[in-house]
Amino acid sequence: MKIHIISDTHFNHKNIKEYCNRPDDWEDKIFKGLQESANAEPDILIHLGDVSLGFDALRHEFITTIFKRSWLILGNHDGKSMNWYMNHGWDFVGRSVMIYLYGIRILFSHRPYPFPPMKTVTSELRRQVAFSEEMIDKPRSNFDINVHGHCHNRPNLELETWQKPFILENQDYKPVDLKEFLSEEIRNKQQSRSLQKNI
Repeated sequence: MKIHIISDTHFNHKNIKEYCNRPDDWEDKIFKGLQESANAEPDILIHLGDVSLGFDALRHEFITTIFKRSWLILGNHDGKSMNWYMNHGWDFVGRSVMIYLYGIRILFSHRPYPFPPMKTVTSELRRQVAFSEEMIDKPRSNFDINVHGHCHNRPNLELETWQKPFILENQDYKPVDLKEFLSEEIRNKQQSRSLQKNI
């Protein structure tokens, strides 16, 4: 299965250029990158949240129309109801999802796990946040790697080894192939399994 990921497109966010030192044509770069990604015909595009801050219907429908399947992991700027996003083309909408792929358990989320408290604006998201906040005290045992967005290109970012941020500013404003993005983690897992078999 071929999966592409992207995060933090922030379409129509007037201050994101300054916050993240984006070039003047950053929106054009993202549109071009999404189109190129769709032309590569991945099975799924996973957007890790914060799609747009205005003209929402146009932006969401653009993404969901050009990809065969599209999943949305809700970000802190995605404040509409889950039904709204589903009605605008997304095939899956959630605060997080865990899948087993390439021999590793991958948790997809917007913010890095454990999820910090988040201002919520919908009843669905409020219920999910309550559940995820209960999970903070539980040991991290149900996934190997957390692929997330939210961090942007902040300097001196301190994360755990199992937290893998997708930073759009570092990816030339394009979606990337998930298998390539996780190539080091996949290789490490395979080596670990190989060592265990030889013991």
